[in-house]
Amino acid sequence: MSLHNSQESQSNFNIQDYIEYLTPSPKKEKNKYICPVCSGHNLSIAKNSPKYDCYNCGDTNGIAKTLLAEYAPKKEKKIRPQQYREWIYTDREGNPLVKVCRIDDGLGKRKIWQQRYENNQWINGLDNLSKERIPIFNYQKIKQKIKAGEIIFLVEGEPCCDALNELGLIATTNLGGSDEWNITHTQNLIEIISNVQNLEQKNVNYELINSSNNNSNNSLNQKQTTLNNDEVANSQNHVNNDFVISKTQEEVNSNNSNLEANKNSSNNNLLNSLNQQETSLNNDEVGNGQNHVNNDSAIPKNDEGVNSNNYNLEGNKENNNFTQEKTDNIYFNSVDDNIQQHGDNNNNFDEKRLKISIVLSPDRDVKGIRHMEKIYHDFPSAQWLYPNPQSPLWNIKIPESQGLDMVDWIEEMKAQKFTNQQIRSIIIDSLEDKPRNLKLEVISDSKVINHPLFHPITCQELKEKIEDLCHDNLSQVDVELEINRIATEFNRIPSEIRRIYHAIRRENEQDEQVNELLETLPDIIKIPNTDLDLYKILPPDLAASICELAEAMPTAPEALFTALLPTWACAIGQKSRIIAKVSSGYTQPAILRTAIVAYSGERKSPALKSATKALQIMEENAYQKYRQELADYEQLLDIYDPKSGEPKPKKPQRKRYMVTDINFEGLIAVAKDNPSLLNVVDELAGYFKRMNKFSHGKGDDIERDLSLFNGGSLMKDRATEQIFIENTTISAVGTIQWEKLKELQQGYGEEDPAGILSRWLFCAKKLPAGYLDLLNDSEQQPSLDFYNEVIIATLQSLPKTDYILSLSGKRIFQEWQHQLVNQMRSQPIEAMRVAYPKFESYCLRLTLIFHCLWGIYDETATSVSGETVQKAIYATNWFITQYRYILAKNAQSNNIEGNALRLLTLLERKQELTIGQARKYDRTLYQLKETDLKILFEALCSASVAEKIPNSKTLKIKLSA
Repeated sequence: MSLHNSQESQSNFNIQDYIEYLTPSPKKEKNKYICPVCSGHNLSIAKNSPKYDCYNCGDTNGIAKTLLAEYAPKKEKKIRPQQYREWIYTDREGNPLVKVCRIDDGLGKRKIWQQRYENNQWINGLDNLSKERIPIFNYQKIKQKIKAGEIIFLVEGEPCCDALNELGLIATTNLGGSDEWNITHTQNLIEIISNVQNLEQKNVNYELINSSNNNSNNSLNQKQTTLNNDEVANSQNHVNNDFVISKTQEEVNSNNSNLEANKNSSNNNLLNSLNQQETSLNNDEVGNGQNHVNNDSAIPKNDEGVNSNNYNLEGNKENNNFTQEKTDNIYFNSVDDNIQQHGDNNNNFDEKRLKISIVLSPDRDVKGIRHMEKIYHDFPSAQWLYPNPQSPLWNIKIPESQGLDMVDWIEEMKAQKFTNQQIRSIIIDSLEDKPRNLKLEVISDSKVINHPLFHPITCQELKEKIEDLCHDNLSQVDVELEINRIATEFNRIPSEIRRIYHAIRRENEQDEQVNELLETLPDIIKIPNTDLDLYKILPPDLAASICELAEAMPTAPEALFTALLPTWACAIGQKSRIIAKVSSGYTQPAILRTAIVAYSGERKSPALKSATKALQIMEENAYQKYRQELADYEQLLDIYDPKSGEPKPKKPQRKRYMVTDINFEGLIAVAKDNPSLLNVVDELAGYFKRMNKFSHGKGDDIERDLSLFNGGSLMKDRATEQIFIENTTISAVGTIQWEKLKELQQGYGEEDPAGILSRWLFCAKKLPAGYLDLLNDSEQQPSLDFYNEVIIATLQSLPKTDYILSLSGKRIFQEWQHQLVNQMRSQPIEAMRVAYPKFESYCLRLTLIFHCLWGIYDETATSVSGETVQKAIYATNWFITQYRYILAKNAQSNNIEGNALRLLTLLERKQELTIGQARKYDRTLYQLKETDLKILFEALCSASVAEKIPNSKTLKIKLSA
């Protein structure tokens, strides 16, 4: 018995790719294995060859099918590059109606949303715009192409339309994807055809030329392509699907020549050339006398990972490879010569009948196939195009969703160096007249005999062996050796043992995450509710005035305190520094950046406005003074006589205390005469978006931001102006919404390697509900307004002084700093490790602020006490926990802590939740498995923030009282 080529059993299947999954024959015969179909020991595989046979059963088809079904590479969709794309749906008149927007992050995640065109602008959401009112994509282009007689491809998704459009083909889809096709979309195509023909819809005929009901007086005979005996052995037939549009005799004669497919000419598509011309095939192009019928192209195609060698353009005849020379031999047919025999009698074809070719192209998944089957009921004469049609994976497991699509297939062909012309030819040759009878589950075969090698492993002893292997601290090589040893011992194949090994490892890692969550979650949950006792760090009168105003607003005292800190730092300005170590020059300036984080509507802005009110008043007064001085200057300038010998009047400079909504260029201009400033940003996201805004994202604003944080110099060199500021003390304060902050974290990367966000002190304290108490009103101005005006004026009047840590202060700070370094070295979260050095700097800066504040009430000494250092450490530790909470809550990856906090936030809004409701109300939670959500539910209950509702049919929790 001779060995058979694997292609006789499954196209492009190469058994060499699956040898590692087979068990060698126990007789230790060379190149002999146990057959997965009959369990015999006589599966013989030729060395370094795709030929194989089983001398027991001879079922090569069954062998290929079994191995493919169990072990075929499950090729994943390629991750789309980082990009933003948009597609516009128009109404039937061509006016913009809906825009689909898509962002790919380059990591496999995407964000898709829809906008409606209303009042000359794009607005998020469809509002009351029914999807039934939205025509199919490329409506206007489809109308033109149908009129021109081109093939119309129906695909799944706008990217697939783009991929075909780039090849000179026209494609359409519907808004919303595979679940949203309805009768309106069917009507779109029919009405376009009807409008093109200027006939009633009932007269429209959109069948293929090979339809059985073609009339002998107006149909075109399908041209039979004859292949020479030397082209195809055994006189095999080559039959093409011909698509035609009836034309006048003059048009027929002009098109009855060979038209070479060319991507640069839109006139050379299949239907404009009126028919497919015969494809010249040499004997070395179709080997072994195989048939080339309908959709089976002479061009070898890839098979989604099973065997990609056939896409080599530089291959040889032996491998049936497709060369550039052979590509040039592909042409499209003109109209059948029979038309010429009818002469002018056929001139009524254009007016009475138009052949429209519709092609359905599903994604390789169950949803995509069902989607196209639904459309096929409306267009039973449509043809089919299965992406990578010769792949054997179409005949085995079909995934539920996320299957390979037209984009993946075209990109794969481009990666194999096919030109657009070649790809277009491959696509046209791959059209099929009928849908495939796909079984949307693993194809079974009655000849397949169940073998122990392919049974699911349930042996407890085997599981224990693999679990022991998971716990052993072995090198990767030793692990592989143990896997092979266990496979031999239990008569299994190594790949099965390896899969179980990795599955157990994943479960163990998940268990570790759950245990860590149960340990850390109770503390993390407490963070937004943890108070910062202002009486421990501020003078009593000042602390009391902050708390009174916070209660009256209402807001959290911590939010007011956070916003006040930069105003005090700005008042100290350049006059003072704190010195931690004289010999190393370790100093810190009075520069603070703080931000309040809260959800929209939680009254962040009133807290910011109250904290900066004193500086705002000073800014207004300074502006009025400047206007008066400027008017006086202009009067003096009018009467000034240059010949008098008196000095020329000097133009006054405006004193600045704060700026708002300013970029770095403007900030430098203001800081030239005012090096101590407060930058107030009501929405902090704008502060970061303005970075490099006017330099197309290629400027050095981030580096400048770092220089400002450290109190460094600023320079501006222009042809017309040169500015140099030796030292700056520009503080900043703002507010930001949770979602905006998450976007920034994603933009700078989960690890934030440049430490851009860690240069800020965030207050993430949970703010009280914004209920106003109008009946409890003292009818007096807040005492904080008075205190803050006095504090800022006093701090501004302090003499220029450097403050040095006392001996006790150095001891306390050093002990804390060593603990901080230890925490940084053991910290698993990279963004926290990046932030720890910034917190060290902030602790010294807060020490300087508190020392000066307390000095207002008690004459300031140049030596900073240990007690003041302790106050700063207490405040800094509180800000560290706030940042830790932000990182957990806004974690980009599928972080178990972040998901638990999302669930808790949702529970606080809804009070009660089931797993189904959690998925319904939160998009991120929707993507989690039910088992993962159960873990989160249990974790909240273990943390005592939630409790289970008894006697519920499903797992249901409520917020603890």
